Amino acid sequence: MLDRIQKINLKLFLFFVIIILLSLNYFLLSVYLNRGNNSLKVVFLDVGQGDAIFIKSPSGHKILIDAGASGAELLSALSRELYFWERDFDIVFATHADKDHIGGFIDFLKSYRVKYVAMPRLKSKGTELSESLLYNLAKQKNLGVKELYPKRGDIFDFGDSFKIYVYYPGSKLYFKDSNLNSLTLKLVYGKTNFLLSGDLPGEAEKVLALYDRGKLKSDVLKLGHHGSKTSSAWEFLKTVSPKFAVVSAAKNNNYGHPHGEIIKRVQDLGARILYTWDGNLVFESDGESVFVK
Repeated sequence: MLDRIQKINLKLFLFFVIIILLSLNYFLLSVYLNRGNNSLKVVFLDVGQGDAIFIKSPSGHKILIDAGASGAELLSALSRELYFWERDFDIVFATHADKDHIGGFIDFLKSYRVKYVAMPRLKSKGTELSESLLYNLAKQKNLGVKELYPKRGDIFDFGDSFKIYVYYPGSKLYFKDSNLNSLTLKLVYGKTNFLLSGDLPGEAEKVLALYDRGKLKSDVLKLGHHGSKTSSAWEFLKTVSPKFAVVSAAKNNNYGHPHGEIIKRVQDLGARILYTWDGNLVFESDGESVFVK
């Protein structure tokens, strides 16, 4: 009987040793595969009717821009891009206070550690959701989370030739229409560019096209407001002149996004249109060219 127990214990011991070794090999393999990787990864996440963009810099910095409407959808989409032990983000951006952009942040903040949260200034009496987000951020401050309020002209430098430029809003701008407060960010890695404008309406896009002509040209453009006809002004699209245009929306959504007129404008530019409802859209850049995986 004693011999039998010893044999069972030995088998259990060997089983756990094998599990540990396999886990260690998996970890070392993942480290090896990522070692020396000098590419920028930008993923437009499939979060249904909303925006969420995950970025991994060449040096491994992790960034999230917007969080969709649902924490469950966000966490599910992120899990397809991260190893289970990757729990730290350097910074997250909330472009503006609409639910389909910040709804997933509360669950995200409970699941991941974050150093900085960047967003336009929210009035103290905002929507119930924005107040809930601010409340949760206040609690996170005890864990070292810091709030930032980016404005036009700010630059976030992550090293390895990767930077995020802030083009909008100005330092003293605040509108009742939350879409008019949308952070407009340009990701720059080497010679490649990604332009992200939240739900910025066409009238604000025209102002950017006027003042920043020559600076907005980008390989990839996330179409404003999910391809709504209220955004993607022709002057703005011509100035950006993207190779790829991304529509972040749910298939057959109730809003009619993207609008047929906007699709035609983009097609007239010769850009390739991609949709998040087909799944996470993964772009990679080596600093010279942008590729869709």
